[in-house]
Amino acid sequence: LDGNKAPMGIPKEATCTSFTCTQQGSECDIWDGQPVCKCRDRCEREPHFTCASDGMTYYNNCFSFTQCHIDKQKPWKVFETYQGCMQCCGPEISGPCGLPSLQGPCKAYEPRWAYSSTLQQCQPFIYGGCDGNDNNFESKDVCEETCPYSKIHHCKACKVRGKMVMSFCQSDFVVLGRMTELTEEKDSGHALVTVEEILKDQKMGLRFFGKEPLEVTFFNIDWNCPCPNITAAAGEGQVIIMGNVSAGMAVLQPESYVGSSSPRRVRKLREVISKNTCDVLKAITNSP
Repeated sequence: LDGNKAPMGIPKEATCTSFTCTQQGSECDIWDGQPVCKCRDRCEREPHFTCASDGMTYYNNCFSFTQCHIDKQKPWKVFETYQGCMQCCGPEISGPCGLPSLQGPCKAYEPRWAYSSTLQQCQPFIYGGCDGNDNNFESKDVCEETCPYSKIHHCKACKVRGKMVMSFCQSDFVVLGRMTELTEEKDSGHALVTVEEILKDQKMGLRFFGKEPLEVTFFNIDWNCPCPNITAAAGEGQVIIMGNVSAGMAVLQPESYVGSSSPRRVRKLREVISKNTCDVLKAITNSP
């Protein structure tokens, strides 16, 4: 025995009896002979965790709330799913997923993915290579692992003003490209298009743009079920975009043609160009 310690001097075993944990969901535990607060494990995903109100550890920022409210208004609401929590509490609680996508001042034009708070899903955007933020992912899979995304909302098919050939003839510009960085306003919006090929350009001078993305403006759009279906187009890869020019702007209306690109469709459009089909149709339409 230690000569300096009598039997009565042996330290008592540490307990949690009078130890209080103030962080929500945490509980007392004995660590290295001392009472400490910790969360009960929920999953093993790192690096960030927090205690939720159910006393579990969550490695993302939409916790398993037993209650949620908006603008401090009662009654508080209970949610059974992560998705329901996000729809109520908003993406502002989801860390980087609540930030806007930022291209930055540089001109690298790197394809990236960011979570759109407006569309509640991951969308591609163009990153300049510097001065962005954490809402910047190298792939759609990584974005969706980090951020919440809604189930697909089924809408009626959009009604274009004509079939592909007629839409081509009635449009001021037709390009093959990738639509990124959607911005929603009340009944309008904007997107950037990385133009990969110009099939028709009557008023824009698109060949002088070089690698710089084309900004497209949407008018009269219902974002619950947008037409043209630009939210789907943004995730499809290369698309065919047909629009008109108004006051120098590339414009898409609900009846504009936006569809996925395929070798058959592109071949058909090249045939329309080579055979001057639009001129033939115009002559037939104007004939008595």
